[in-house]
Amino acid sequence: MSAEVYVEAGEGVLLPDGGAELIKLAAGAALKFENFTADCEINVTVTDNVEMRELNSRFRGIDDTTDVLSFPALTRDEVSAGSFFSGQTMLGDIAISADMVKTQAAEYGHGEGRELAFLTVHGTLHLLGYDHLNDEEEKIMEDKQEKILNFIGKGRKIDG
Repeated sequence: MSAEVYVEAGEGVLLPDGGAELIKLAAGAALKFENFTADCEINVTVTDNVEMRELNSRFRGIDDTTDVLSFPALTRDEVSAGSFFSGQTMLGDIAISADMVKTQAAEYGHGEGRELAFLTVHGTLHLLGYDHLNDEEEKIMEDKQEKILNFIGKGRKIDG
C-alpha cells in the first residue's frame, strides 16, 4: 500500500514543527489499522476558524466553526468493496482548524500534537466511511481512534 497524504497550511496558518509529518503518520496509521491496502491519496488542509466556519456553513449548513471536516470521495460501501481499486484512489479531503487544535489541547489538558493527531485520525476514519450519528457508532469510532493514537504514541496518557 502506498498512502499519499498531502498537507498544506491555509493562508496565514503556520503548521507547528513536525505537524505535516504527524498528520501523515496519523492518517497512515488509521489506514493501516483499518487494513486499507489500496494505493490512495488524502489531502489535508490546516486552516483557521474563519475558513472552517465558512466550510461548515457551505457544506453542512451550520454557521459555526468546527475542529475537523471530512469530504469523502467514496461511500462506505465503495471503500469496503476495495476490490475495484486500481491505481491511485482519491479517498477525500480533510480540513483541520489550527485554532481549534490549540483551544481543544488546552481544554482537554494534552499537547497540541495529540490533538492534531486525533483530528487527523478522526477525519481519516470519516473518509473510510465511519460516522458517529448514534451512541453505538460513536463508541466504535472512539475505540478505534484511541487504539490508533496509542499505536503512534499519542494516546491519552501521552502528552505531546
